[in-house]
Amino acid sequence: MEQAGEGQMGPNAPITVTDPVILVLASGATPAVVGTARGRLFESFVARLLHAYGYGKPTTERLNTTANGIELDVVASHEMTRQTALAECKAYTSHIPASMVAIFHSKLITRRNNAPDDRAQGFFVAIPRLTADGHEYARAITTHDEGFHLLTSRDIADKLRERGWIVDCPLREPLTSDQAVVITEDGVHAACLELDADSRKPVRALIWAAYGQVPASVLAAVAAAEYSQGCPVVDVRAAAFRDTPSAQPHAEPSPVIVTVAGSRSDFEYQLPAAPRFFVGRKQLVDELRRALDDHTGVLVLNAQSGWGKSSAALRLESLVTYRQLAGRQQFFALQRLPARAACGTWPGALTGSRSASTAPTSATVTEHSRRARSYVSGIPAAMSLYRPPR
Repeated sequence: MEQAGEGQMGPNAPITVTDPVILVLASGATPAVVGTARGRLFESFVARLLHAYGYGKPTTERLNTTANGIELDVVASHEMTRQTALAECKAYTSHIPASMVAIFHSKLITRRNNAPDDRAQGFFVAIPRLTADGHEYARAITTHDEGFHLLTSRDIADKLRERGWIVDCPLREPLTSDQAVVITEDGVHAACLELDADSRKPVRALIWAAYGQVPASVLAAVAAAEYSQGCPVVDVRAAAFRDTPSAQPHAEPSPVIVTVAGSRSDFEYQLPAAPRFFVGRKQLVDELRRALDDHTGVLVLNAQSGWGKSSAALRLESLVTYRQLAGRQQFFALQRLPARAACGTWPGALTGSRSASTAPTSATVTEHSRRARSYVSGIPAAMSLYRPPR
């Protein structure tokens, strides 16, 4: 789950489960006709998007609509600088891989080499977004090429909101998720799913225009799309909707506290479940013990995903717990020692001496009592300093 919607806080803030959805909806008698209509709608939308960046009407070089999505290649010229822009748009149902970014950047470099006087700009539109490797590759390109621009569905939604083509949901009370941009023949609208406060399941699809009401044809198109998940679609600006009870302000629900595997109380930090066996890694365990001996502060376990950081952290917790219990036993044993600190036979384990028959000084007992009390009060409370790297 990603961050909540901008400007909205509290338990009823929107829950953004995915990137904003870009819905290109069209009607037609056959799937082929619908596909062609969706392609033309997307082509018109990209032209309007490039215009927001200062470019004139683009020339379409390739338009392909398949069951997996829409592919569009266009060329445009900046209205002021006359600088050329290449735009390759991929609107898929899945994330776009890094290989497609590499192919597009190669085309952009070739275009620049063929026309050295025209420092062509490149716009790669990836809907919904790139894969993790794709984003890493795109970041590497932008580090060295200021003329390369990546636009994901979130970037597009932010740009549309900046231009005033879409606005945030007029309602602040409902719990919402799955923000969307709806593109139809009747224009661009914003939408989201309203969730039940208890089950967190969609109950309605909410849609709204920047100004005025949403046409009935757009409501019908969203209702027929998979996005609505069979829920009723309503215009939040319509008077009939504003009069419904669910659209009225309601009291904030009480917070829900969930106990998950690995927790022993409602308010404990949510640790994962410990593995059944902890095998090997003696060097790491020894280093953790030394950190506890030194009363080191914050310990940072830094490793790649899947290398066992969680199990190592749980192992550290068990070491601390063991020492707390041992410290309590030492403390209680010291409380029962006779007042004559220099007399009698003292266990070496309690005083830290090598010989079990060595009588400690009163200063040694005092120091050991202090150490025992530090364990009783809790090791984590003492671990508040930064441990420098070795």
